[in-house]
Amino acid sequence: REFEGSQLLRKSADGTAHGPTYRINEKVAARRANGTEFRKLAPAGIRHFVDHVRGKNPKLYEVLRAQRGMSHKHGDLQVKAVEADPDDALLCYAGLMRWSTGQCTDPWHVDGGPSTVFLAVTLEGDRILEVEDADGRRTRHHFRPGDWYFSGPSCFWHRVLPVKGASAPATTLILRSATLTKRLSGGRARDDGERSVGFIYGTRECFECLAEVVANYLKKHGFRI
Repeated sequence: REFEGSQLLRKSADGTAHGPTYRINEKVAARRANGTEFRKLAPAGIRHFVDHVRGKNPKLYEVLRAQRGMSHKHGDLQVKAVEADPDDALLCYAGLMRWSTGQCTDPWHVDGGPSTVFLAVTLEGDRILEVEDADGRRTRHHFRPGDWYFSGPSCFWHRVLPVKGASAPATTLILRSATLTKRLSGGRARDDGERSVGFIYGTRECFECLAEVVANYLKKHGFRI
């Protein structure tokens, strides 16, 4: 409900519309990402939800706190993989994604570093997430209001598909983290269906280590909200 009544949804080139975006706290840097400003402090309800999630998954924060020494080179600087204490860094960038046509369409892509620790909650409408693993196998997941997933979409190709006959606009709360913030998108499909080859990132080794830590944690402990 905190997001209801936002005045304008900005329509982007890919047909999505973005609602308000926030920082959960002021201990992480304000930044611009995906054409969106993450500067204003989130409403209390959103902050309380993130606090609730942290309380449900304390071990995750402990595991990532042990990785605070992990870093990568960026120019002349050594940058930490997790920008701040995990209590502040995880799920600290909030935004609303709504497809203005009511039908979600998002081409194949790989997210950037802040999606190494990522939570999406479907608030309204239906959508289908299709993911592709390292062997090219594809699976589809149908999300309805109240459904959610915690994952690392900076690690794999995925796209969002419409659900025929959906009665409400597809609206999703997205929470990303202050992790590997110098790592840009891992790739995106072009109009002709070909995919961009991406870049040789200086963050690669650090990214692979952090992603493995998160994946191993999820395999052992799962995630709760």
